[in-house]
Amino acid sequence: MHLFFHRLVIEAFDKDPFKCSHCHREMDLEEIWQADYGFLYHYLEGMESIKAMRRLNLDQKQRAG
Repeated sequence: MHLFFHRLVIEAFDKDPFKCSHCHREMDLEEIWQADYGFLYHYLEGMESIKAMRRLNLDQKQRAG
């Protein structure tokens, strides 16, 4: 997902989302979070703590309606 996202943003906005606009150094993608869906990507995705956090977010959303 990381490479796809990187290329997609460059093509859409003609700007590198992984280059700091202040110091111009390369940055890493750590997470993508969306209010309705929670984490769409997280670099620690395989870790149990991230999976538990996703389940918690989903449970809270389902309870809220």
